[in-house]
Amino acid sequence: MEDFVGGCCSGHQPGLIPVREVRDELLALCGPVSEGHFGALEDTVGRTAFCDIFAPLPLPPFDNSAMDGYAVGSSGARDSFQVQARTAAGEAAFEGALGPDQAVRIFTGAPVPQGTAGVVMQEDVTLEGDRIVISAPVREKQHIRHAGEDVAVGDLLIKAGTRIDPRHVAILAASGLTGVPTVKPVRIAMFSSGRELREPGSALGPASIHDSNRWMLKSVLRGRAVEVVDLGILPDDRVVIARALAEAAKDADLVLGTGGASVGEEDHIWPALEQIGAAPMRRKMALKPGKPVVFGKIDDVIILCLPGNPVAALVSFLHLARPLITTLSGGAVPDVRQAPASAGFEWARAAGRTEFFPARQTGFDKAGLPVLEKLGRGGSAMLQPLIEADGLACVDGDVSFVAPGDRLGWLPFNAGFAL
Repeated sequence: MEDFVGGCCSGHQPGLIPVREVRDELLALCGPVSEGHFGALEDTVGRTAFCDIFAPLPLPPFDNSAMDGYAVGSSGARDSFQVQARTAAGEAAFEGALGPDQAVRIFTGAPVPQGTAGVVMQEDVTLEGDRIVISAPVREKQHIRHAGEDVAVGDLLIKAGTRIDPRHVAILAASGLTGVPTVKPVRIAMFSSGRELREPGSALGPASIHDSNRWMLKSVLRGRAVEVVDLGILPDDRVVIARALAEAAKDADLVLGTGGASVGEEDHIWPALEQIGAAPMRRKMALKPGKPVVFGKIDDVIILCLPGNPVAALVSFLHLARPLITTLSGGAVPDVRQAPASAGFEWARAAGRTEFFPARQTGFDKAGLPVLEKLGRGGSAMLQPLIEADGLACVDGDVSFVAPGDRLGWLPFNAGFAL
C-alpha cells in the first residue's frame, strides 16, 4: 500500500503552514500522562500499556495433544500398541510413563503422558480390541504442543506504549492476568462555542442551529483511553470563555473545543487564552477544510480549538487532536495514512491546500484500486454528503485539476480510521 500523508504535500499557499509542522509544534508542548492506573482486563481495550508486561507462565503451560487420537510410546515403524487409558482435555495426565508398545486414547488439549513419542490422529488408527494398529510410521513428537512453545516464562507480552486491543486481552487472559497497569485515561474537557448553538432537543430560534460537533467528536473518542468531561456550549463572550477554560484546565489533560478559532470580531478563543495566560498561538494550516486553529497551554494542560464547521472539525481533529491524544496516552504518533484510490470524476479546484472531501466508492479500476465519486458541492458545513460517503478522499495541495484515473488518497470509514 502506498502512503499519502495529508498535510505534508507540496504546493501550499504562501502564509499557510503544512499540517505536519503545526502538529509537531503542538505535540512539542506536551508529553504522555505520567500516571499509571491498574485496569481490570475487561477495561483495558483502547488503553495504553504503562510498562512492559512479561509472561508469568509458559503457554501452553504443559505438553498437550494437538489432535484427537492416540499418544504412543515409540516412534518409527512399530504398528501395534496396547491402549492403557483414556484422557480428555481438563483431566489429569495418565500416571506413569508409556512403554514402547503402549498407547493412551487422547483428545485435543489433553496432557500427554510421560514417554509419549508422538500422537497419532484417530483417522490413521484401526482399533482391534484393546490394541490399535496404525497405518503410517510415527514421527518423533508429532502432533504435540510443547509447554512454552508459544510463550516462555519471562517473554515480553506487551511493550510499554502499546495500545491494547482484543488480541492483547486474549494473551493476557491466557497468561492468567486479571488486569495490567495502563496509562491513566486522558481526561478531555470538551466544548463547542457560538451563541447560535443549541443542544439537540432544544427549540431553535430564527438564527440558531443545533450543535453537532461535540456529539460527533465524543462519538469518535468512544472506545479510546479517554474520559470526556462535557463543558457544553460556551457563548461568544470572552470573559465567560476565559473563566470556563481556566476552570476546566484545573482538572483536565486536554481542553478541546470547536468554533471561535478564526480571526473575526466574534472569535473569542484567542483573547480568552491571552486573558488566562495561555500564550496562544494561531495557525493557518494548508488544509481544506480546517485551516484555522488556535492552541495554548496552562501549566501542563493543552487547550486546542478547532474550526466550527463539522467537516472541518472532523478533518482537523484527525490531523491534530487525535495525534495529541495518542501522545498524551503514551502511544506512538500516527500519521493520517491513506490508501491509494483512483478518481472517477473531473474536478477543477484552487490549488494551495491539501483537501479532503466526502467520496463514495463505485468499483475498482484495472489495478484493483477503489474508484471514487466525489459527493456534494463542497463546503465544510455540509453533513449530508458525509452521511452518504464511504470515506474521505484527499487531493494534494499542488493539484489544480483532477481527471478520471488520477491518483487520490483514501480514508475509508469502514477501516475504522476515526469513526
